[in-house]
Amino acid sequence: LANFKFKASVLRDRAHPKFQLQSLKSRHELFMRIFGGEIIGNAEVTQFSEHFLENGIPQYRLKKNRPGLLVSATSFTADEDFMILVKALDILDKKIEELIDFPDLVFVITGRGPLKEYYMNLFKKKAYSHFEVRFAWLTPEDYPKLLGSADLGICFHTSSSGLDLPMKVVDMLGAGLPVLAINYSTIGELVQDSFNGRIFLDAKDLSMFMLNLLTSFPDCPQLEVLKQGALDFKKLDWDSHWRDVALPVLFPKIQQKQFIYPKTQLKKK
Repeated sequence: LANFKFKASVLRDRAHPKFQLQSLKSRHELFMRIFGGEIIGNAEVTQFSEHFLENGIPQYRLKKNRPGLLVSATSFTADEDFMILVKALDILDKKIEELIDFPDLVFVITGRGPLKEYYMNLFKKKAYSHFEVRFAWLTPEDYPKLLGSADLGICFHTSSSGLDLPMKVVDMLGAGLPVLAINYSTIGELVQDSFNGRIFLDAKDLSMFMLNLLTSFPDCPQLEVLKQGALDFKKLDWDSHWRDVALPVLFPKIQQKQFIYPKTQLKKK
């Protein structure tokens, strides 16, 4: 565009409002649906959370010794190389045997596609001592809640054109979830390295970032910095972005305060 002397305004995708950080109550209810739980004494307990009554008042809390929860969404095609995750976990599994302050990790991989069965069988053959890999197909209501309840997102999307950006990363950041993303030419427009995520080149990189970010979990200063960066991303919502970028181009004579933009409505399913 610059070569042809076009003046362009870039309207970027923003996450739907349903992608947001989840409350403790919402997280616990989601964990019960996805992972199940049990009753221990007077408490309802999952791998990650507890629900109990205190003086007759419902209480929810995350367990101090909970595993880290990592999420990746995919269409299971050759465009996304999940062998990088397999190799990264192989590397990490050997390293953490020497550590006492690295948590167990639960990976939830969502989506459907032609290579799903291949990767399911591949992970079944692994004998990881500290990792659990789950494959899930979530409802439209639960997917945003999962992103808003997880600790890290992972994206293996690479662009054949080198220009498109993955909406899954927009949704993760919109939910306040920092992202580990594989490097390609334009991913830096979404994932700002060391601000709202980290950009990796290969399996060795990915394993190193997981090790550095999750050691001493849940008390991880580096991870908290990235979470704050992800929350900062959400501050600019679609309505505000549209008013700032699209409105002056499409309706240059209309003042922003005079234009009433219809609020996004959730479709009932």
